[in-house]
Amino acid sequence: MSFTEFLSVPIMRCGIYRLAQGATDMQSSHDEDEMNYLLEDKASIRVHDERGERGQSVGPGTLVYVGAWQEHAFF
Repeated sequence: MSFTEFLSVPIMRCGIYRLAQGATDMQSSHDEDEMNYLLEDKASIRVHDERGERGQSVGPGTLVYVGAWQEHAFF
């Protein structure tokens, strides 16, 4: 797992997060909004928001927005 940050402003951070297939995503909620753009392969992301918990399968070119303080994890 690696994270290379290329933008950090008070309301959002952007970076490249590489997670090996089968690895455990150790992210926790944080105080910035987050956008996840899948570059290659496929994954699923689970997000808990005001509507409850939802899962979504993602593939290359998928953009997923996660609001500040929302619990989320790739699996």
